[in-house]
Amino acid sequence: MGRSLGKLAGADLANAIEWLGWRGSHIHEGIHKSRKSLREARATLALGGSVLGPGAELIDRELQRLNCELSGWRDGQALVDAIGRLLKRESDHERLAVLQRAQQAGADARAELGHAALAQDSPLGAMRALLGTLRLALSSLAWEAVTARTINGALATSGERRQKAIDRACSERKTTDWHRVRKRVRRLTQQYAVLEQLGIEEVARPTDDVKAQEQELAKRLGQAQDCVLLLDRCREHEVFAGSDRKIVRALARRQLKRIRRKAVRLIGDETDR
Repeated sequence: MGRSLGKLAGADLANAIEWLGWRGSHIHEGIHKSRKSLREARATLALGGSVLGPGAELIDRELQRLNCELSGWRDGQALVDAIGRLLKRESDHERLAVLQRAQQAGADARAELGHAALAQDSPLGAMRALLGTLRLALSSLAWEAVTARTINGALATSGERRQKAIDRACSERKTTDWHRVRKRVRRLTQQYAVLEQLGIEEVARPTDDVKAQEQELAKRLGQAQDCVLLLDRCREHEVFAGSDRKIVRALARRQLKRIRRKAVRLIGDETDR
């Protein structure tokens, strides 16, 4: 059981290394897929908990740091995606024109990030090398010590952290609180996916309805975070034209409120079961 978890986490890091090597028009997708693999590896590590030994915490900390560093490279694509969702909902010709200009500005910013990633002094090569080292270290952890009891305890911890984050977000309604909910929901969803992929039956499993609702909640919270990024970029003079920023900001705020209302309804449906 534990060794299967270790192999899967190692495969996630191998994928991350490969995807960070993608170039040309695929570079942004590669970075996105790599970040996803790093999060999945961390979710698997968390299933092992403290029985893996102190090295697991060090590996997890480095994976978290790398993922944070890569977030800046990913923001360009997230910005374009956020504007694209606004375009799909808009019918007013004037606002459509504004959003189209904003999307082009976002695409230009994304292209600049891509050029930076392709530069000879890009840190992506060093990241790939470090991930190779971390992958070797990962294989030396005490995976054989992981039991069904270990995994159930880790799932319980993830569930408690998720609920605590939801309670705080519903009370305070701050952007940072909602972002924390997204991370907690995503972690638990990833851990259940790992166990399902490996066919481990000795642990607690969500129903299909709960799983679908969690995936929908994670999706909505991800879209909300993209809106937050768009709002942040509206405060920066170099991204969007001054005459367009006000309109884009208003549309993004409206979209953010709509998404968070949907998230609250999903959470409410969950508590009613």
